[in-house]
Amino acid sequence: MTKLAAFLILAFSAISANAGTVLIDFDDVTPEYVFGGNLFDIETKGFTFDAVTSSASPPEAGVGSGGIFAGAECFAFGAGCGSLIVMEAVNGSAFSIQSIGSWEGSFEGTLFGGGAADLSAPIGTGDWLSLETFRVRNYCELTPCGYFEASLDNVTASVVPIPAAVWLFGSALAGLGWVRRKQAN
Repeated sequence: MTKLAAFLILAFSAISANAGTVLIDFDDVTPEYVFGGNLFDIETKGFTFDAVTSSASPPEAGVGSGGIFAGAECFAFGAGCGSLIVMEAVNGSAFSIQSIGSWEGSFEGTLFGGGAADLSAPIGTGDWLSLETFRVRNYCELTPCGYFEASLDNVTASVVPIPAAVWLFGSALAGLGWVRRKQAN
């Protein structure tokens, strides 16, 4: 029994270490700036970030040591416009966000497995721990309303090792079944 418990503790600690929390400060990304045309997506430290705008005016976006941003001048009359930064794990896994250093805009997210995330809780708790998609949006409902920018920097995040957690849970159940069978004999 103690050998099984020691094995499970060792396996869990190895799995937790593989999850790895990273600070995404964009310092390792080649600086890039785009004005007009297609905005961009980047990949860093196991995550992708897309810069998106919805505007009739030429959009702009950039990434570098100051973070990532997308901006647009919302000058046409009519429907709204704005800017958006989208974050996802490269491998499509669930991820958690423990902290965000700076941002401009409001938070939205999708829970891993579907459904809207409730991001009104403090960062690092609740739905922040099981995201599939995270978005920072700065949006104007009725134009004209000036320049709208979404930005993000210094994000502390980690991929949630769901397959490893399932394996761990299954091995624990198997171990309990083995102990129960041994006690019955």
